[in-house]
Amino acid sequence: MNASLVAAPLAGSKRSFWSRWIGSDEAPPAVPRSDPMAGLDFEVASGGLPAASALAKRRYQQRGLGTVGVGGTGDRVPGITVLAKHGAHLWATLRLGLDSIAGLQADTHYRQEIDRLRGSSRHIAEVTRLAIDAPCPPGAMLMEMFRQAVRQLRHQAPITDLVIEVNPRHARFYVQRFGFIQIGDERICSRVGAPAVLLHRPISSADLATWLAD
Repeated sequence: MNASLVAAPLAGSKRSFWSRWIGSDEAPPAVPRSDPMAGLDFEVASGGLPAASALAKRRYQQRGLGTVGVGGTGDRVPGITVLAKHGAHLWATLRLGLDSIAGLQADTHYRQEIDRLRGSSRHIAEVTRLAIDAPCPPGAMLMEMFRQAVRQLRHQAPITDLVIEVNPRHARFYVQRFGFIQIGDERICSRVGAPAVLLHRPISSADLATWLAD
């Protein structure tokens, strides 16, 4: 389970993609030097990284969550890890797992729901191991980390669907701000020992074009 991510306009909505992510109908302006997001460096790597796992474990433990799924079984799922660094400090991380014969972490609790999304032309990605410990807006950080991940994967089959397990208390944030919909009922996530729901967000070609734009 995560705290976590994605969006495009909801059906019938006239708000732009960027308005869902950062609350504005205009493309994001240049970040002023006084903004805490300024000076961040992003790294993307395949597999898991010890520093990323350490940050995720620390943040989960601070919230009283278990850490069984951090730095373990999730690494068997193909994917990439994104790190956001400010100088020598790791501020945030997320892992983007890619659906394959190995399945996804969320299959443990939501196999039926995810199977309904699977198909010959569907490419599902799952946000896991999300952890942020930074004095900056979480929505902006999430957006930039996901952009970095999509750019790294640009030569592979495009992602068509995004799923994430989140605590029910956080679901409304992802639904309202990022356009997710809930497709899985509340269950106990065995990896962290806390309630979770499954959220889904279809990814359009327009979304991908926006994320890949310079």
